[in-house]
Amino acid sequence: MRYFLGVHKYVPTAALHGDMAWLSLKYRRYIVMLKFWNRLVKMEHTRITKRVFLWCYNNPVNNWCEEIKKLADALNLNHIYDSLSIFNCDEILIEYKNMISNEWMIEIQNTPKLRTYKHFKNTFEVEPIVKYHAPKALRSIFAQFRMGILPLHIETGRFKRILVNDTGLYRNLNVNERKCNICNLNMVEDEMHFFFECNVYADDRERFLDHCHIPINYANLNNTDKLTYLMKFKWKLTMQFVNVIWEKRKTIEYNVT
Repeated sequence: MRYFLGVHKYVPTAALHGDMAWLSLKYRRYIVMLKFWNRLVKMEHTRITKRVFLWCYNNPVNNWCEEIKKLADALNLNHIYDSLSIFNCDEILIEYKNMISNEWMIEIQNTPKLRTYKHFKNTFEVEPIVKYHAPKALRSIFAQFRMGILPLHIETGRFKRILVNDTGLYRNLNVNERKCNICNLNMVEDEMHFFFECNVYADDRERFLDHCHIPINYANLNNTDKLTYLMKFKWKLTMQFVNVIWEKRKTIEYNVT
């Protein structure tokens, strides 16, 4: 996932799972186990495999059937296990996805790096960018921006240290000290500032919005709602815009040409 999206190892896993909408290995394993249970239940009693299965079922101690029993208990499907019936794996898969979605929502709300992501991403489903055949460099910059790891000062500032008065001691920059040094607004350079407020990109921003053909009420929205709209309905143009202003930022910040 990291290689495909072009992000580093410190990216929040909640964002990776949210954009790819992958079931965790644990839940995929559970589905495979239940499908195998269904095969065994339907198997002819003359088969040796079925006889071994029934022996395990009648002696569920430290074996595979005991694990299935615990799984059935967790799903409140004891009656299916007790009656040697068939599990409806499609319904269970839906239940798992709902469970994962709830856990995922809690995780993204509690992950500091996902300060922007949590505003526009609220469904556990595959993002269009994952299916879109974009150049890897373009996909990487957009994924980093979405997931809060684009090296803006809100991120790079965490590694900078400043001298505390005349004590000879150093401390890390606080979040409110990680100002944008590209513009003169004296604001923290986070994703919202980078995308909406930094006046260095004003012309690029105006051209971008002209191409988007935004609705009339767009101007009345706050930045969070604007970004949600753009990420949902204009994500291709948004991806290109983020790449354009990032390239401009690199030119100014690092003198890269």
